Amino acid sequence: MLFLPIVILCILVTGGVSTYIATAQIEENTYQSMNDTIYQTKNYLDHTLSDLFSQLVSISYDSRLVSLLMKEQEQIVPEDYIPIDKNLQIIYGRYSTILESATIDLNVGEFLIYQSEFTKKPVIDYDDFFVNYKPNSENFKWKNVHEDAAFHTGNSVMSMYKLLELNELEKKGIVLFNIREEFFGKVLSRSLIGDHGSLALTS
Repeated sequence: MLFLPIVILCILVTGGVSTYIATAQIEENTYQSMNDTIYQTKNYLDHTLSDLFSQLVSISYDSRLVSLLMKEQEQIVPEDYIPIDKNLQIIYGRYSTILESATIDLNVGEFLIYQSEFTKKPVIDYDDFFVNYKPNSENFKWKNVHEDAAFHTGNSVMSMYKLLELNELEKKGIVLFNIREEFFGKVLSRSLIGDHGSLALTS
């Protein structure tokens, strides 16, 4: 008579343990999958932003750009800026999913080239950018989410930029890459985060 209850108890215990183990395994697999996705997302963002930054460094230190900065507006001829303009076109075309605009402005608008989906000519507020200028520094800067004041689109962007200055000639310039805020939203939305979860991007 005791045999049957013992068998039933063993079945219940075994089933409970099996269910617990299976649930724990599913949770572990889910967390591992989430961690893998987040790690891949982080690596993708790191690679994309590092690659874009290398383009900013490359064009900022182009000797032809420095030469342009040194010249007066009336001295500039197409041969001076066409190669730089083509380079800017290539950068914008290659990174158009992340770049909202790429702009080179020298001497407060005396010389301007840009690539963007907008037809309006950008206006760079030098006071806004050069407030962070540090002498004898590389002066590569990052600006977190802000309204696009250059093109006055009302869009939210992030910016990486290089401040140029030749003190002895009183010359200034900026190479400005505006990054789409929506790019980060699209990338982060691929992560396996539920309705009640959250994922933060810090800088």
